[in-house]
Amino acid sequence: MMCVKLNALRSVVLGAAIIPMAGFANAQGSASTGRASRELEQKAARTDAYAPEQLIDDGFVFLDGEYLSPPYIVSHQGSKVFINDQPIETVRSDRKASRDPSDSEAAEKSLRRLRREIEDSLYADGIVVAFSGQTVSTLHGSGACDLLKALTDDGIRSDLLAGSLSWGDVNIHYPAWRSWIVGFKCSSELADRAQKVLNDHDRIYQKNLGEIAAKRTLEAVAYPFTVLGMVLCVFSTGHLLSSKPSGDPRASSPQIWSTVGRSLVLVIALSSLDVIWTILISRTGAMKELNPLGSALIEDPLLLIVFKAATTFGSVGILFSLRHHTVARAGSWWACLICTLLMMRWLTFNSMFIG
Repeated sequence: MMCVKLNALRSVVLGAAIIPMAGFANAQGSASTGRASRELEQKAARTDAYAPEQLIDDGFVFLDGEYLSPPYIVSHQGSKVFINDQPIETVRSDRKASRDPSDSEAAEKSLRRLRREIEDSLYADGIVVAFSGQTVSTLHGSGACDLLKALTDDGIRSDLLAGSLSWGDVNIHYPAWRSWIVGFKCSSELADRAQKVLNDHDRIYQKNLGEIAAKRTLEAVAYPFTVLGMVLCVFSTGHLLSSKPSGDPRASSPQIWSTVGRSLVLVIALSSLDVIWTILISRTGAMKELNPLGSALIEDPLLLIVFKAATTFGSVGILFSLRHHTVARAGSWWACLICTLLMMRWLTFNSMFIG
């Protein structure tokens, strides 16, 4: 009996020891399998991220001073990066890669960064300039536009080379760059493409200047316009509560004149402030007009003002001429209510700019 108890106790102890070990071994196997799967997924993701070669129709490429027409295909193979199968200089100012040139993984990462930089610059209508023995240069934004102007306009090119213009992104101190800009002959294809990019850049630049000016104007008038809107809302709310439309035919003419006249005057005042706020805030780019008719007119403030004035005064004139009719009295009251609610919405919206 004692022997049976000892055997049972031994089995329990062995089981308690074996089960955690089996669980640990299984966990180790799962962890190593998980690590292997993650490494394979990361390797596949790295390969898939850079393996596809896409045609790029944007941007400009200059290799050793020669303009290369689009489309462009950027690729890398071995230790070189290619644009349309033409190798470019891959010297990089990458400290991590330069400390250990024999590190193939660091070199591969450097090539991928260079390829991604070139592709991003081209997609952004930028410029890629590569000379033998020099680090490849990528320009975008104002720097690219400055270089395009220098290459397509002889007057601007002369000012740039003479030092009259200071463009930090266009490095004319390198002999290769200077001789390239001096002797470059612009083709008609390059001139047409460059003019399109420059026109788009100027349009965006002017739009940004307009938005900046509109924001400054809005900041200057936001508080007084908000106070004015609050005062109008108080008067119109009091008027609406004290003069509900009624179909009582016994109402006197002076009473009708007073009720309808106040409603229509408030409609004109609230509508005027509404169109001013609409123009100011839309010019800042902070809102989008959802009204299809308004969105078509909002690009021309003068046309929008004329349209708003014509519709408002036309409606007010019709309601006032029919003021003795019950429908006209109700219409003027509801028009005042709608304009009041719209002004309350503007006060809520504009408070975000003040804050």
